[in-house]
Amino acid sequence: MIKYIGFILRVVPYLIFKYPALLFHYLKRNTSSYIKRYAFLKDLITNVMNGLHVDFHVTGLEKLKAEKSYILTPNHQSFLDGLSFIAILKDPSTFVAKIEAKKYPFVGKAIATINGLFLERSNLRQEIKVMTDLRKSLKNDNKKWIIFPEGTRTRAKDYAMADFKAGTFKAPMSAGVSIYPVAMWGSFRVLDIKSKRMKRYPIQVSILDPITPQEYEKMSTADVAKLVQSRVEAEVERLKANEVELLK
Repeated sequence: MIKYIGFILRVVPYLIFKYPALLFHYLKRNTSSYIKRYAFLKDLITNVMNGLHVDFHVTGLEKLKAEKSYILTPNHQSFLDGLSFIAILKDPSTFVAKIEAKKYPFVGKAIATINGLFLERSNLRQEIKVMTDLRKSLKNDNKKWIIFPEGTRTRAKDYAMADFKAGTFKAPMSAGVSIYPVAMWGSFRVLDIKSKRMKRYPIQVSILDPITPQEYEKMSTADVAKLVQSRVEAEVERLKANEVELLK
């Protein structure tokens, strides 16, 4: 409870102060500069993460090539994961979120402000449209995308990953862009009431070597899903072992 009180005192006043500006950028999302909207949101999220006492430990940023578009496919542990990437990545990026996030006062507008997509997995027609829009963006826009192949954050007590969904990879493979497996560990602690209070909350993010169009050219989406998951799972285990030093 003390942890949450601290978060509320540090973060909520700042969000209330920034809400009019967020609303302004949200309302102008179809006419204003994407770069300016992204810069505003990146600054906002970075300050929120500081208020939550989050420390990012990121490796592999140098692997992100200067391509027009690519997609990042991380495992999913926390409500914070999507927004975390906006704070971490240098290039303008956005992500696909589940439709429920659209209802959250700040998060929903933040995602929409940077033209993120909301996916309703129980609605096949809507899901097809979202994936079609994603493919078009990857093909035509100078924008980087994040999508969580598990479909939702893990509910396992040990934060074991759920199976990566093959459909996740149809859009990037159709668009012919590189797929970057990404491993994350530690984000679950920040907002989990069962996790002990900490002075700082380390979140490790490891960007792995890309799977290029040449590599997946003759593979099925199911094969790519298995390949990406195996690489992410192996890296998550390494991050878990590495965390011992960070928590000292």
